[in-house]
Amino acid sequence: MDKKKKVSPKELNELLNQKKVKVVCVDLRTEEEHDFAHIPGTVNIPLDRLQNHLSELKGYDKVILQCTTGARSQFACNVLPENIKCKTFSLEGGITQWEKEGFKVNYKGKARIPIMRQVFLFTGSFIITGLFLNNATGNDWFLMFPLIVGLGLLFAGITGQCMLSRILVKMPWNKH
Repeated sequence: MDKKKKVSPKELNELLNQKKVKVVCVDLRTEEEHDFAHIPGTVNIPLDRLQNHLSELKGYDKVILQCTTGARSQFACNVLPENIKCKTFSLEGGITQWEKEGFKVNYKGKARIPIMRQVFLFTGSFIITGLFLNNATGNDWFLMFPLIVGLGLLFAGITGQCMLSRILVKMPWNKH
């Protein structure tokens, strides 16, 4: 089916430079990822907010969805409702392949580790530290570290709100 088709970076470049068909390239990455590096002319609508912007996409003949490697954009192509009445495509290989093929990428600021990777690093470190200290000292109170992390992850899974990510966003190394 044409609706789920992929486009190569070369095809996207050609589409963006022509005037016959109304085309938009939507960057599905987070705002932080888009702010650091993006394909010129892309519109940033993070994947978790895409459903709220479907009406804006109806005015285009073609919508090219783009992310880092193509996984999120292919997923989004597969779940977009048929009623948006435009053809949607996934950029093959995402911005990574786009840049690898020599097309322009706008960079701004210095690279930051994405918030969710920071969450994973913190939670993993916290669990390992608790288990290590429990093993090294024999003090079972250190098992509270993994328990707290587990409860936090359970809360995040149930509510869709990660309190640790909200804290990390406010840290000085994550400021623009």
